[in-house]
Amino acid sequence: VYVLAPEDFRGSPRASSPHDVSFREALELGRRLCFDLPKEIVIVAVEAEDTATFGESCTPAVQAAIPGAVELLLEHVLPSAR
Repeated sequence: VYVLAPEDFRGSPRASSPHDVSFREALELGRRLCFDLPKEIVIVAVEAEDTATFGESCTPAVQAAIPGAVELLLEHVLPSAR
């Protein structure tokens, strides 16, 4: 389980199409276009062991990590309630 910020994401070396835009670049574009974006963005992520296999449910490892990810998310969203 990781807590990340937009600065933790790298940009594409060359964006040959709009689909090549990174998360960080998309946020920067939103700011330049004056979209109402939050001042602070926190990403809570669970690292998947296998990103090539798809299924209808989470793997046991990801399922086990979800409660910890939820706790981290709540700490950032509702710090005074924790």
